[in-house]
Amino acid sequence: MGASWLGPGVRLAGRGAEQQQLADGLEAAASGRPCAVVVHGEAGIGKTRLVREACARLSQETQVLWGTCVHFGETSVPFAPLP
Repeated sequence: MGASWLGPGVRLAGRGAEQQQLADGLEAAASGRPCAVVVHGEAGIGKTRLVREACARLSQETQVLWGTCVHFGETSVPFAPLP
């Protein structure tokens, strides 16, 4: 199930601290300071929703790139499509 069926108008509750960490990381990156934020957790816990909410608050000039892993049988090779 998960919350992926919830539209953008449905408030993401209980993730204020996490949203602030993402906002701080995005602000650092926008100002030219290198930054990485690792989002991890069990499947279906709302990682994608959390990141999508943070990206939705960015200005229209900000370019956001999304990617996925390429699956080869039992293993995933996350950067295989990149040269």
